[in-house]
Amino acid sequence: MANPEYDSWINSVREASDIVDVIGRTVSLRRRGKHYWGLCPFHSEKTPSFSVDPELQLFYCFGCHAGGSVYQFVIQHEGLDFMSVVRRLAEEAGIAEPKGKNDRQGEDHRPLYDVMTWTQEYFLQQRSTIEPYLTQRKLSFGVAEQFQLGYAPDSWHGLVEWLGRHKVKPETMIEAGVAVRRDQGGLYDRWRHRLTFPIWDRTGRIVAFGGRALDAEQQPKYLNSPETPLFHKGQLVYALHLARPAWQKGTRPLLVEGYFDVIAAHAAGLTQAVGTLGTALTSGQARLLGRFHAEVDLCYDQDEAGREASRRAFLLLSEAGLRVNLVSLGGDAKDPDELRQREGDAGLKARVSQARPYVMAVAEGIRASTPRERAQAVEMIRPLLLAVPDVVEQAGYIEVVARMLHIDPSILTQSLGSKQEDKHTSGKNRHNMGRTGQKLSPTLPSVDVELLAALLRHPDAIGEVRKQLPEWTNQEGMSEALEWIAQNAGRGVASWIDGVPSEARGMVMEANAWQGPDGGQAAILDFVARIKERYEQEGYHTLQERVRRGENQEDLMREVREAAERLHQLKRRKEG
Repeated sequence: MANPEYDSWINSVREASDIVDVIGRTVSLRRRGKHYWGLCPFHSEKTPSFSVDPELQLFYCFGCHAGGSVYQFVIQHEGLDFMSVVRRLAEEAGIAEPKGKNDRQGEDHRPLYDVMTWTQEYFLQQRSTIEPYLTQRKLSFGVAEQFQLGYAPDSWHGLVEWLGRHKVKPETMIEAGVAVRRDQGGLYDRWRHRLTFPIWDRTGRIVAFGGRALDAEQQPKYLNSPETPLFHKGQLVYALHLARPAWQKGTRPLLVEGYFDVIAAHAAGLTQAVGTLGTALTSGQARLLGRFHAEVDLCYDQDEAGREASRRAFLLLSEAGLRVNLVSLGGDAKDPDELRQREGDAGLKARVSQARPYVMAVAEGIRASTPRERAQAVEMIRPLLLAVPDVVEQAGYIEVVARMLHIDPSILTQSLGSKQEDKHTSGKNRHNMGRTGQKLSPTLPSVDVELLAALLRHPDAIGEVRKQLPEWTNQEGMSEALEWIAQNAGRGVASWIDGVPSEARGMVMEANAWQGPDGGQAAILDFVARIKERYEQEGYHTLQERVRRGENQEDLMREVREAAERLHQLKRRKEG
């Protein structure tokens, strides 16, 4: 159930936060006509396609189709959740948050954050227990303090009892992921006799914990919090808030696998390091890194599993529009933490400084002397070449790899097959994603944009359009877009656009940006007729293709005749 006082507060904050001022802090904007224009922060471009409408208080990019109100801009640009953005802008505007429960979507999770705080206090009380272990790993007290390392005592109920003293309900402990329910009833601590790592969100708030076993027989070796309302591990990287200052100074991110790899890197002065929370890199994490930099250094474990994980990470990072370099540790060190223990801070920093473009590093390791070995090498490296976001860089790698394999570059290009042509097309889009990894939304056909724009102006016509074009109105994204338009008839788009699901939001923003004249009901009928004709043509061509493939059943031929007749009637009505 919505809280009217909170809704009113959120609207007041939005109205008090001038979108031109907020966006202008990070994007250079110039006024042209009624709008401000600049280079889009969500994809790379040379010609400004990013517009800000001061009258409607909306932004929209004609390149990648990102759009929304001032709230949506800060959410996308800084990776914050909705309520965090509202609270920040409210503080800037001097508008106090109302007291009481917030029942909006994006519900207030402060009780869960309190559990995180008290849990961390409990772990820090016992930190002295792990000091010998940290000394063994050559980690100073200062590093332990920076990463807030703690200790979970070898107790089944110590944390549960501690939280109970803070009046935390059992259900809240379970929801926060710090306690586990017994089958027979009651709760027990999730972590026991483990070194603990707090896991932070993008703003530095603790949202989860990881625990490292301190005895060889303990299993699993690492135990993380489960997914909770605060913690979605596929969307976070470890120590982002500690690495962000280095990124903001231009240092590219260093991506490693484990907690101790991140800590070792920071201890060595490589404060740009973040980790994947001990799991395989996800597309969400790749896009997150892409918001901050166009390039990333990859330093995974050096064993076979680590090399395969590096390959998968390269493909995901490239898909997000990033350039990827590979750090080779050399020698016998299996990971950055072990290398630092063996060669010290200088040794680890030297290896990272020698990072090579990923494709080059892999290509240099190829050993192929016979025609069959060369063919196998091409098969292995083909996905890497196709994944490179920039087509110019890709062409350069093709020449280098061809030279290493002693084959003609044109033959290597040809061996990439039709996928190479697809890559040249999609590669342009991936390059446009640039440093942020913003996925380019598909552009609607022009007549679809015109019809949706007309329905924004005349929402009372949505019902009739649904009857006339059920296939069009029920397509993915469009159904939600029309529902939101209908429910918010008479309200400015800025007041409700941020609640619209992303695909539907892109459609609404594209239609809202359309500048054509308002042709009223007559124009709507014309748009409907044109879309109907398009669907009929598509259906007719599909039937014809079946006939060309040799299908000649009587029912199929009847469908072809009927489709041809419907198409003929539509064209006659259009002409007459």
